Amino acid sequence: MGLTLTTLHIPGDASAVLPLLKKGETIRTHGSGWTTILPAPGAPDRGAQSLEKLARRIPGVCLYFHYFDDDMFQLLLFEGGKRTAALVTCDMMGRSSKVDRFSPAIFGDDRATAALKLIAKCTDVEEQLALCEEALGVSLLEDAEFPPRQVTQGSAVYDAVTARMAALKKRKNAYRAVPVAPEDAPPQLAQASPSLLYRAPVMREVALPTGGSVQVDWRHKEPCAPAGEYVGVAFGGHRPDTVLRMTADGTVLWAFRPEGVTAFNLSDHGRPGTLLVSDYGTQANARVWELSIADGSILHEGRLPRGCFGKLGWLEELQRFASFWRTKEQCGFTLLDGGLCAAEERIVPRRVVPFDQPAAVDGCVYWAQDPFTQQVIAFDVATGALMEIVLEDRVYFTGLGADGLLTATKTGRDLLLFDRTGRLVSKHTFKGTASVRNVPVIDGCMYIVEEMGDINPFAEEAPEKKFWRLERV
Repeated sequence: MGLTLTTLHIPGDASAVLPLLKKGETIRTHGSGWTTILPAPGAPDRGAQSLEKLARRIPGVCLYFHYFDDDMFQLLLFEGGKRTAALVTCDMMGRSSKVDRFSPAIFGDDRATAALKLIAKCTDVEEQLALCEEALGVSLLEDAEFPPRQVTQGSAVYDAVTARMAALKKRKNAYRAVPVAPEDAPPQLAQASPSLLYRAPVMREVALPTGGSVQVDWRHKEPCAPAGEYVGVAFGGHRPDTVLRMTADGTVLWAFRPEGVTAFNLSDHGRPGTLLVSDYGTQANARVWELSIADGSILHEGRLPRGCFGKLGWLEELQRFASFWRTKEQCGFTLLDGGLCAAEERIVPRRVVPFDQPAAVDGCVYWAQDPFTQQVIAFDVATGALMEIVLEDRVYFTGLGADGLLTATKTGRDLLLFDRTGRLVSKHTFKGTASVRNVPVIDGCMYIVEEMGDINPFAEEAPEKKFWRLERV
């Protein structure tokens, strides 16, 4: 766990605040023009509640600062006991509002407004904090156990951030998007449809061989399904509680629906020709089955000691299945042998990384983005090594491209490519709904499928498609 603390800062004369303090708070006046109040040692929740209550009793202006786990912070402006503005670096702590009110309330002018608004575009919490402190001229990160920090109001960090952003805009692309005629596009792209998830469900009622019926949504078809057939989940109620294979005319070839299971997790990231099915949810000792896609027979059955968050997967290099789990204290992977028996565990050093929904899995390496710091994280299940990559721009990491590149997007209509050092190497914008969140890589080349026009969720006709190949300039 990282550093968590709370501080309160009053500009100008703070004499009216002193009678409001309770026994144990620490007062620091080392910052020019500022008085900083630290919570009493051992205060519950690091003083978060007590200092916020104090802020609501101060007659003038004050800044409430809460820094959490070295990952994010919030800065709240209070005027006459009322919260009037907020600067928040992560949505998990709330939303920023009226950021342009900070500077006039503190300085009587807009000298700090541009820098404070720029914080939302910074790439990590260290840069965000440095920019905030420099703009206000106050050390926000103070703790009674640490010596006072000195901060001088200026523009060095602001100038560096704006210079970097200007350089990114001017940087030439290392790749170009080349149009590909439909007849020349790889056959793997024929069924690709980036707008599929935005369309209305394509529900179909089918009868089970054992009696009863279920609803099938063709959007949930697994990639392993043979051409013209459906392999995936079906809904007996509101949750997926059946796995089946059926032909295009609705004939069910096999169905898997064991007693006592109300919902499933389904993964085709297993051994060739198989599906992995587990109890839905995260209870310990959840059941897991390996099924044959050919006839639905149970090849192996086992238990997941710590439950499962997300989909199971087969790691060919290790000859192991990997199941991600997490608790309040830690997270990691349970490794199971080919017979689905638990063999060993790998603990992930950072608990918050969402490997339950990895952006990509490459061999034994899981890739995801830290929701707090926005850093890209790679965890090698084979070795237990964790790698962090700070991207040059603030984006949503989406996966791995060709040539060792990382793929990302800002708006959902643009594709950004980064190298493994986090440097932006190429940026491409598309007019339609494009496969920028799941870039197909075929024979070492990156392709984009773009569907043109407004996506009507109830349209029966498929939208017009364009195909692009990304080539080195």
